[in-house]
Amino acid sequence: MKRSIHQKHMNKFLLKVEDIFKPASAEELIQRRRDMPPAVARDLPRPRARIRLVRSFVDGETRGTASALSIRGNVLYSYATPIALRKDGRIYMADKRYSRTTSVHQNAIRHEGHPIIVTRDQFATLLDDAEVWDTGRLE
Repeated sequence: MKRSIHQKHMNKFLLKVEDIFKPASAEELIQRRRDMPPAVARDLPRPRARIRLVRSFVDGETRGTASALSIRGNVLYSYATPIALRKDGRIYMADKRYSRTTSVHQNAIRHEGHPIIVTRDQFATLLDDAEVWDTGRLE
């Protein structure tokens, strides 16, 4: 049976494909993709914009937007609702569940940022202390 060019590339660059799934910054992932032949790279999963934004938030970025997810200061918002707060080098997140999309955003924070989960009231107090008045659907 004759193998296609695509299969040959996949076998030749198998180690690089495995590397794409190792923890790395968004820039490293982009560079790994550039180093691969186009036939291999186009079939790899791309780091989603929301994951890159959550990683940026965890790393200390104070501004950014990816679709319905945004960073404003030390707060990460899903739509207009604050879902994570960065304070004193730690990330806090309320234990409240929201819509399906916001839950996806919360899971990204759980995975990337390992937040301290607090009650809604504690989270509201943290937001008040940080002088964040736009609480969206937190209540």
